[in-house]
Amino acid sequence: SRYYEHGLPEILMTHPVTLNRIAEAKDRAAQFTSPGMVDQPSFQIFRAKVRVLSSTKTQQLEQQTLTLYRQQPSPELAYQLALLETLNGTPKRAEERLNKLIKQQGIRPWFTIALADSLVKQQRYDEAVKLYQSALEIYTGNQGLTLNYAELLLNRQQYQQCAELLKEYLRNRPTATPATYHLYAQAEDKLGNTIESFSAIAEYYYLNGQSTVAIQHLENASKLAKDDPYQLPAIEQRLEQIKAIALEEKQH
Repeated sequence: SRYYEHGLPEILMTHPVTLNRIAEAKDRAAQFTSPGMVDQPSFQIFRAKVRVLSSTKTQQLEQQTLTLYRQQPSPELAYQLALLETLNGTPKRAEERLNKLIKQQGIRPWFTIALADSLVKQQRYDEAVKLYQSALEIYTGNQGLTLNYAELLLNRQQYQQCAELLKEYLRNRPTATPATYHLYAQAEDKLGNTIESFSAIAEYYYLNGQSTVAIQHLENASKLAKDDPYQLPAIEQRLEQIKAIALEEKQH
C-alpha cells in the first residue's frame, strides 16, 4: 500500500512523540477512570460483515444468529442475518428484513448495499440500480456505494454508465483505492478506450506497489496517445513521476 507513501503523518512530524511525552501521557491517563466503552453502530455492522465473510459454515452461522436474534433483537444481528439469508439462498427473506431495518434505522450505505445484493440475487437488477442511485443522492461519493454500484453496472454490461460514474468519482478523489482503478480500467477497456484503460490499470499497479508494471502500462498509453495533444502531456507527466518514485525506491 502507498498510503502515507511520503513518510510520517503530519501530526507526528510537527508533534514528535518523545519518551517524556509518552510518560506524561501515561501519567495523565492513569488519573482518569474509564466510563466504559460502547461500540459505534458502524463498528457493529462491520463486525457482523466480518463474521459472515470469515465463516466457512454459513448455514450453521445463520441458525445461531437467528437464535440470538430471537432472544435479543439488534440491528447488528438483523443485518448479519440478512447477509446470511442472501448468501444461503433466501434473498427474499433478506430483502424483507433489510427493508424493516431501514425503516427503523434509516437509510445507511451498508444496508443499501446488502439490500441491493438481495435484489441482484433475485435478478431484479433494475431495482438494484435505482436503489444505488437513490442512496448516492444522499451519500454522494460514498466509496462503498460507488464501487458496488460500479461493479453492478459492469456486470450488467452498462460500461458507459460505469465509466462515467468512476471517472467522476476519481476526479474528486485522486487517492482512491486500487479496486476503483481496476473497475475503471475494465469499463474503459470494454468501451474500446485503450489509452484510458492503460492509464487506469497503471494506477492500480502503482498503488499495489508494482511500479515497474505501472510504468509499462503508462508507456503503452503514451505510445497510443502520441498524436493526442490533450492526453499525452498528462500521461507523460505521470510516467515521469512514477519513474522518479521507482528510482528512489531502488536507491533505498
